[in-house]
Amino acid sequence: MSNTFSFQQIAAPKVLSAEVREAISNNVLQFYVRDQQQNAQDEGKVFDVLVENFSKRSREQLCGRNEQNKMVVFSKGSHHIGETVRVRITGSSSATLLGEPAE
Repeated sequence: MSNTFSFQQIAAPKVLSAEVREAISNNVLQFYVRDQQQNAQDEGKVFDVLVENFSKRSREQLCGRNEQNKMVVFSKGSHHIGETVRVRITGSSSATLLGEPAE
């Protein structure tokens, strides 16, 4: 599991009843949990990733999208923006797959 914080909170207008706000909050939370579980199912798989840019956190990592349009972050190695790289998924969060080039 990843190190994410999930909690129920929503900034809804005061017009909505407490029941409606809680229902919306529960739906949003379920969406993120479902997304994270789906990403965890991709761990161990290998995808072709079109490299789009450097990672937000480090210029030693690249990021791109796989065939499912999911964001994948992996070690740069000798790869460059614009290449298609085979990447083995080693971890995930609700929004991103983490991996290493599969060579």
